[in-house]
Amino acid sequence: MPHPFRSLLAVSGLVLLLLTGCATAPEPESVDDREAAWERHRLLVSGARDWELDGRVAIRAREEGSRASLAWEQRGERWRVSLSGPFGSGEVVLRGGPDGAVLEGPEETHFDTNARALLYRQTGLILPVAALEYWVRGLPAPGRVRDRELDKRGRLAALTQRGWEVRYTSYGEHGGYSLPEGLTATRRDEAVRLRLAIHDWRFPEAGGDGD
Repeated sequence: MPHPFRSLLAVSGLVLLLLTGCATAPEPESVDDREAAWERHRLLVSGARDWELDGRVAIRAREEGSRASLAWEQRGERWRVSLSGPFGSGEVVLRGGPDGAVLEGPEETHFDTNARALLYRQTGLILPVAALEYWVRGLPAPGRVRDRELDKRGRLAALTQRGWEVRYTSYGEHGGYSLPEGLTATRRDEAVRLRLAIHDWRFPEAGGDGD
């Protein structure tokens, strides 16, 4: 018997969805020393341990595609990711931290020490959750970085890490931080591509919305 999550995915997800384009960001002002600007930027953004974002994600794996609304809540090392739409029914919630992840679906709850493996096994979606915690903020994930490119303001423009190539299409100013509003991530060995559009950032420790 097919898994209920996969059955729902088959009904709703076998289409490549292209996200509507984000508004073009103004050309950033150049800095004299991009590496020094990057180090300041990296330290500032890394210091925000509690944050939230809302956006949309489109995922394509070979001939299969899906889309979802995405809400991410981060509290220190613990996180909660809500996906609404990819299964055609209700909301799927993935939450966890250093000790593993729990997937809460419409009918069942599942646990695994690896969030990416858990999500793929139960839904067929490939989402590098552990790395995205950093990539969505325009930061490298822990571990080796194969390649890195900075923009004119010393922020990440492109990153190759953990077998993924990440490219940043736009940034915006939110709560005193310069943060991504659009990015694409491609994993060529699995023919996977995801596109993320972020329309809202919030920082609860700052006592309200970050915008």
